[in-house]
Amino acid sequence: MLNEKGFPVARVMDIVPHEVHAGEGLRMCGANARGKFTQDDRKTEYALGTVDLGTVRTTMGKGVSAKVCVNYFAQPLDDAVLFHLGNGWDDIFQVKHDRGNVLKFQVTPGAPGEGCTKGVKMDGVCGWNDRASVDFRVDDAFLSSGIRTVVAVLEPSGKQRLYVDGALVGQGDGIALPRGAADPYEGQMKKDGEACERRECWLGRWMRPDQSSPLYAGIVSLDLFDDALTPEQVAEVSRPAA
Repeated sequence: MLNEKGFPVARVMDIVPHEVHAGEGLRMCGANARGKFTQDDRKTEYALGTVDLGTVRTTMGKGVSAKVCVNYFAQPLDDAVLFHLGNGWDDIFQVKHDRGNVLKFQVTPGAPGEGCTKGVKMDGVCGWNDRASVDFRVDDAFLSSGIRTVVAVLEPSGKQRLYVDGALVGQGDGIALPRGAADPYEGQMKKDGEACERRECWLGRWMRPDQSSPLYAGIVSLDLFDDALTPEQVAEVSRPAA
């Protein structure tokens, strides 16, 4: 896959080459998907179409935002993933479906000393145990109204915002430290302005393909921002193309 300047930025995986229509997007499911993955129940096998985004580099202390334009074909399944950025269990920044009709923006803190994201660290072992999410319940109208623009924003503080078509549909404290709480990362994180990397980055799955369901949708576009977009900026990038 190429960016607007024609440079390769991602690899389409497990998808049969086919004509892609701008209003439909890259189909991540159905006859075009050929990646066979047995789920962790050791019984169910899903065919997944995915896109490997490679390593995504961001700047420490600036937050991160993502905009995905998606066209749904059917009711989403539980654990159908729009996009995933992460470093194993740490530094996760993803939007997925939970129980099908819940759009979930999920984050975890980074690993002390090398992570991209500060945050609450309760057990000091696994970022997944300290995950936070913002949820938005979707309905049939949401799924049948053509291309939807989903924007997820993780602020430098660890707070989260989730938007659909430019409207704020959820927000929360996420992995932000409580006011007055001691910083468990003090002196252990990269300095603001330094580069950091998320090495597990995908469309259509997360780092566990054995816990990923087919995404019954077409991905029209994905934009990643090395910053926490303001509400005004979200409104700007969410406007339909002329």
